[in-house]
Amino acid sequence: MDTRHRHISTEHSKTGFLNLVLALCDVVDSVVLFAPYFFNAYMSFKMTGINNILVGPSDPMTLLPDADWLEKTLSETKPVPKLVSIVNPGNPSGTCIPEPLLKIAYSSRAEGLRTQLLKVQDNVAICTSMISQHMALNCLEAGREWVRSQVKSLAKNKELLGEALSPLGDKAVKGGQGAIYLWANLPDKYPNDFEVVCWFARRHGVLLLPGSACGTSGCIRITYGMLTESECNVAAKRLKRGVEELIREGMVENECFSDSGQPNILLTYRDSC
Repeated sequence: MDTRHRHISTEHSKTGFLNLVLALCDVVDSVVLFAPYFFNAYMSFKMTGINNILVGPSDPMTLLPDADWLEKTLSETKPVPKLVSIVNPGNPSGTCIPEPLLKIAYSSRAEGLRTQLLKVQDNVAICTSMISQHMALNCLEAGREWVRSQVKSLAKNKELLGEALSPLGDKAVKGGQGAIYLWANLPDKYPNDFEVVCWFARRHGVLLLPGSACGTSGCIRITYGMLTESECNVAAKRLKRGVEELIREGMVENECFSDSGQPNILLTYRDSC
């Protein structure tokens, strides 16, 4: 902790979030999430015994949290919810809040907060592995332009997957704004997104995240940050083929491809259909 500025470093943003939950919340408290929410945040609450989770709506077109709902909830709920979780850029939505939606902060003078955070820091792993620390240091030393050169393929990956999802319609696909995720609405006749993602895995070898894992059914999240352009090109072909078949024929169950006679459910394997 930097005692001059009250900064605390953790090994990961999820670790920092969990530290705040442990320091701020008791099992009797209520907390706020907005759907679609970051499932790790939901999991952090549940694992620490916090079950009074108030899930607020987001605008169906922009996926931005409903500030009016939040203002009403904070003014009418007694006792006031202890924590409001907002991710920017959004995960899983991939959208950015263009201006600060709200400012909710605990004062650095909040009685006992610093002490509680230090207790957590003393009992939870706070340091990344040495190899990760060296990699981060090298990125800082190399400068912003080098980092940009390493991630420039993300724009092409986003373009490939956006085109693959285009049969769903322009308004069905959102995200990719500062985050490595796209969020897509499935056709209305497929509210059970878990069944759909299982079908994509079995039939087309594409792994997707069901929106219901983030509190919003009938949607899927697509991640494009961990693939090379060539791998993403294979994945995009499979994804588009699956989307077109889903719209045209539904969830056909016979296998579309195989590798040595076994179903292939990984994005990075060779494309064969």
